[in-house]
Amino acid sequence: ASVTCREQAVLWQLDRECFTNIVMESVIRKRAMCGEVLRRIPLFAGLTPTALENIIDALKVLSFPAGTTIIQQGDIGDAFFFVYEGEVVASRVSPESPEPSTFAHQAGDYFGELALLRNEPRAATVVATTDVKLFMMDSATFKRLMGPAEQFLTEQAARYS
Repeated sequence: ASVTCREQAVLWQLDRECFTNIVMESVIRKRAMCGEVLRRIPLFAGLTPTALENIIDALKVLSFPAGTTIIQQGDIGDAFFFVYEGEVVASRVSPESPEPSTFAHQAGDYFGELALLRNEPRAATVVATTDVKLFMMDSATFKRLMGPAEQFLTEQAARYS
């Protein structure tokens, strides 16, 4: 590819080795940070180290202050989340009950899988009750990488009842 400057500029250059070292250092840090948490989640207990690294490489790290609505009941599900730090509460409003049912998620828990597994709108609203750091996986990656865990996730959906 060619690049043409439209005005005077300063150009910085990295050689391949330097760029690779910078990127790999970041990847190694992320794998260590995420791997520690994910290995404690039963969902990932049986995965090979390579499979776990593929999942970690696909995760995005997101931070939200307390009080932030992360997902809204009824919205289209487009991501799956793991709680790395902090706490969130899922609240579900249903016609059968005047009071919403709630479910707290702490570090090591996950949420957002129901909409992706069932191809349905979000079943609950999830709000950060503390400052939280989450790992997020988009729906396309979820379908590609989490296929083998679909049975486990479906069975675990009963925990919300």
